Amino acid sequence: MTVDAVRLEASLPACLLYEHRGYRTICHDQWPVENGVILVYEIMEKQLSKESRHGP
Repeated sequence: MTVDAVRLEASLPACLLYEHRGYRTICHDQWPVENGVILVYEIMEKQLSKESRHGP
């Protein structure tokens, strides 16, 4: 099985860090937590280079 991309869920403050490392935002999502608070986060993806897809 070959993996072409990596996806992660990033908090809004962490998005800039991941963007500098080559990730891009695919979409936003939210997760309800207690007391009516809603956690908003981004789904981010990075395409892997051909070199990183194949092991040693």
